[in-house]
Amino acid sequence: IRSYYKEDIIFYEEPEKATVAQIFIRVRADATESERRAKEGLIRQIHEKLRSGAGFGAMAAKHSEDGNGSREGILEAMERDELAPELGSVIFNLKPNEISPVVRTGRGFHILKLVNRNPQRTRAYDEARGEILSRLSREQLRNFMPSHIAELRRNLEIRKR
Repeated sequence: IRSYYKEDIIFYEEPEKATVAQIFIRVRADATESERRAKEGLIRQIHEKLRSGAGFGAMAAKHSEDGNGSREGILEAMERDELAPELGSVIFNLKPNEISPVVRTGRGFHILKLVNRNPQRTRAYDEARGEILSRLSREQLRNFMPSHIAELRRNLEIRKR
């Protein structure tokens, strides 16, 4: 099992991930310039309140338009390549609990807070052992079944009525 782990260690590498909280204000693609400016004004007011000490979770619950307000804006842990480039470059340069400047994307305006970052790592053998055993068992079964079925067919006697 250990040699299988060493040969296929790439399967046990985990990329760097970040958990962030977000306040998101949507800007429709067909928004007028005045609507876009109003949304930008709102996000900048929210950002000022955060800089003045307002709680991020409370502000996310009150203002965020992405459906994560009830979770204080917290999103699932994400890898850099799962994010829009403009968000990934900001998020992965924040320090824990640091709040980003306002970031504009094609979807709208974001304020991000880094909750935590898990560095890239390779899972230890003991962590991967159960998964390896399952994979080896499936391989053995996959290799065994065709020959077993062929043997059963050879030994099967078909009678006509």
